[in-house]
Amino acid sequence: MAQFFWRGRRHVPSDKTAPTIPTNLAGIPTTTTVALTWDASTDNVAVTGYNIYRDGALVGSSGTTSYTDTGLTASTTYAYAVSAFDAAGNESAKSTAINVTTSSGGSPPAAPGAGTAEPLPY
Repeated sequence: MAQFFWRGRRHVPSDKTAPTIPTNLAGIPTTTTVALTWDASTDNVAVTGYNIYRDGALVGSSGTTSYTDTGLTASTTYAYAVSAFDAAGNESAKSTAINVTTSSGGSPPAAPGAGTAEPLPY
C-alpha cells in the first residue's frame, strides 16, 4: 500500500477495498442454537469482523470465524450467510447461504442395550 509523508506525518490513502467473501460456511444445530464456522476472509489492510445473517436479516457480528445463534425454535430451518468487513467500513458480499434445521425437542435415542439388565452367565 502506498504511503505518503506530509510534514513528517505518515498518510495512508483511504481504504476502498472490501474483504474477500467468506467461504466454507457450516452449521451445527441443537434444538435452540446453531453454531456457525467459516474460513477467514482476507483484506488489503485487515479484516475487522464478520456480519452474520439469518433469513436475510443481520443477527449479529463476530471478530472470529465462528458464531453461535441462540434462542431458535426446534425443528425449524434457517438460512445463514456471512459477510466480512474492515475498519474502513467496506463489507464483502455475503457468502453462499446454507440451510440449517434445528433438532426436534424430543429425547435423544437410547444407547444400544440401555435400560436393560441381564445377568452375566457364570
